[in-house]
Amino acid sequence: MSKFYDTNALLELSDELDTLDFFYTSSVVLEELEHIKTSKNKTEDLRYKARCVSRFLRDNDEKYECVIVKDEVYNILHEYRLPETNDNLIVTCAYIKNLDLNGDIIYVSNDICCYNIAKNIFNLNTEKVEKEENDNYKGYKKIEASDEDIGKIFEEYLNGNNILKLLENEYLIIHNIDTDKIIENKYINNKLERLKLPPSNIIKGWNVKQRCALDLLMNKDIPIKIIAGTYGSGKTKLAVKLGLYHILDKGTYAKMLLVRNPVGSGEEIGFIKGTKEDKIKEFYAPIEQNLDGGEYQMQDMLAKGQIECQIPYYMKGMSLNQTFMLVDECEDLDKNLFKLIGTRIGENSCAVFTGDWKQAETKYVHNNGLSQFIQYAKGNPLVGIIVLDEDVRSDASKIFADF
Repeated sequence: MSKFYDTNALLELSDELDTLDFFYTSSVVLEELEHIKTSKNKTEDLRYKARCVSRFLRDNDEKYECVIVKDEVYNILHEYRLPETNDNLIVTCAYIKNLDLNGDIIYVSNDICCYNIAKNIFNLNTEKVEKEENDNYKGYKKIEASDEDIGKIFEEYLNGNNILKLLENEYLIIHNIDTDKIIENKYINNKLERLKLPPSNIIKGWNVKQRCALDLLMNKDIPIKIIAGTYGSGKTKLAVKLGLYHILDKGTYAKMLLVRNPVGSGEEIGFIKGTKEDKIKEFYAPIEQNLDGGEYQMQDMLAKGQIECQIPYYMKGMSLNQTFMLVDECEDLDKNLFKLIGTRIGENSCAVFTGDWKQAETKYVHNNGLSQFIQYAKGNPLVGIIVLDEDVRSDASKIFADF
C-alpha cells in the first residue's frame, strides 16, 4: 500500500526521507512547510526540519505526488460538515487519493485529531510515525552470528552485496557466538576492511568502540570525524593522542587547532584582563591533561606553533590548511556555529568533533548542531562517525553518569 504523509509526519521523518518509497502528500502540506521555515514562532529545530523536507521535495519530485486542493475537496468537507481547517483539507486530500487507488492508501500522522478523523470519519487505513526517543545514527551496526553465518556474510561482501545495508564508513561489530570473540570491520569503498590502529605504545582502545574511534582517527582520507558519546567514554583523550601522533610522529599535519565554545554564548569573551590566549586558556584544561607533558608540553607546542587555541567567534574568514582541528564539547554548538567551524577546513586538514548531545547546555538542546549534523552527514564518504557508550573513567564516575 502507498502512504500519504501529513506535515508533522514529514517533519518527524526529515532525516530519513531518502529511505521512503514513493508517497503522496497535499498542497496544504507544502504551504505549511513554507510557513514553518520562516516563522519566528517556531523553534530553530523545527524550522531546520522544515527546510530539510522542502529541499527534499524540491529536488526529488519523482519520489512523491502532491494532491492539489480543488473544489472537490471543499465539497467533501461540506458533505461531512467539517470546518475548512488545514488539517481537514489534508485528510480530505488523502481520502480522495484513497478513492482513486481503490483503498490502497495509508494515512500517516502523529496528530491525534487528524489521525482520528482519517480513521473514524473517512475510514482510512492509518499509521503513526514510531521513532525511538533518541534515534541518532551511532556509526556502527552490531550483530551476533555463528561461524558459518559469518563466512556467508563475508562472502556476500566479497561479491559486492551489501546485505546488511551498511552506510559508507559505518563499522560492523560481529559477536561470534561459537567462539565468543568480537570481529571488527568497517564498510568503505563497497568492501569490508579490517581496522587500522595506531601503535600500542601511542594508545590502546579500552573497548571495541574505542578501537573503531582510533581507526577513524587514523584515516586521513576521511577529513570530517565525529567522536560522540557519553561522560568518560574517552572522546577527548583519543582525539588528543591521535592528533599529537599525526603531528609529532607521522607529520600528517603541521599543527593542532583546539576549538571550544564559551558555554552559553558563542560570542566575544569580554573584558577579562590579558590577551585572547589568557582569556580562553581555561577552556583547554581537559585537553591539556591529555598531553604527556601537561602544561609544559602545551606551552612548548604553543611556542612552536604546533598548537593553537580558538573560539568560534574569531573563526569567521579563516582557512585552515595542514591542520588537525579538534572541536571539543561540540554539543554546545548550534547549526550555524557548527557550519561556521566546518567551513574553515582547507587543504590537507581534518576536523574532529567530540561531544555528547545529551550534555548540551539548555540553549543548544533544541537546536543542536552535533545531532543535526550526524543525521545530515551519515553515509557521506568524507564523514566518519562513531558514538561511544561506555564510561571508562572509573566505577565512581559511572554512578554519576547514570544519575
